[in-house]
Amino acid sequence: MASLDRLLRRATSFVAGKAEAIRYGTSEPKAGMDDVTLARKVESVLFRDAESPKGEVDISAVDGIVELRGKVKRPEDVRWLEEQARSVPEVRSVRNLLHQPKTLSSTRVASG
Repeated sequence: MASLDRLLRRATSFVAGKAEAIRYGTSEPKAGMDDVTLARKVESVLFRDAESPKGEVDISAVDGIVELRGKVKRPEDVRWLEEQARSVPEVRSVRNLLHQPKTLSSTRVASG
């Protein structure tokens, strides 16, 4: 039941955000946005929800390419966070390195 409530809140937040974007302006990329500002903008979008994994996910940007690193509890969170990052108009691409606890990050090589 808790996951259904969370999904409903996310959907409501997403729709409200889109409605505000239509009402108050376009979603055109801002010219000249530097990478630090872009990373902070993506953070504000991803961590808007009170239940977002704020302390567990790091966000950086280089030349408009956003990188997501860290641990999230559920596989659907990995996909949802990537989709939200891609929704920011200034983001050229997303490199998703998120993983679940007790699983290897895609940047680690298993020793053996």
